[in-house]
Amino acid sequence: MFDHVLVPLDHSSLAEAALGYARHMVDVNGRITLLTVVDAPENDDPVEHVSPGLTTMASMPVAIKQNARVQAENYLNQVVYRVQKLHLDVNTIVQIGLPADVIVDTARNLGVKVIVMSTHGRTGLGRWIYGSVTQKVLSAAPCPVLVIPSRVQPHEAES
Repeated sequence: MFDHVLVPLDHSSLAEAALGYARHMVDVNGRITLLTVVDAPENDDPVEHVSPGLTTMASMPVAIKQNARVQAENYLNQVVYRVQKLHLDVNTIVQIGLPADVIVDTARNLGVKVIVMSTHGRTGLGRWIYGSVTQKVLSAAPCPVLVIPSRVQPHEAES
């Protein structure tokens, strides 16, 4: 049993499969932190081409990120509502950045004891070309990582 478990979520039911495992891994007096990362584009430059009638604003990327942050917070609030029915101490965090980096940094900064996350099952050439958030977390995490394979259905993990 662990006193602090980190569960990264990406709005998918597949990622939420990790919740069932996390709840069985947390101590009675422990807590679960749910993390959603708003993936930051590598280029934060303002939009160059604008159609007639639209206003060009240098802060447009910031507004888009803020909207994504609000959507992520709403999503996590819905998840917390479901998880708190299990009488667990649950915290939420929304960060903007590169998902793997943010997951590893959050685990380190919070001193979590384990990360429980799902893999989306990318294999073969796609995995090598695009990389894998899960693989990056596994290689850099400051704590153990429990990876739930993509073949596990969310309802299997909740019991």
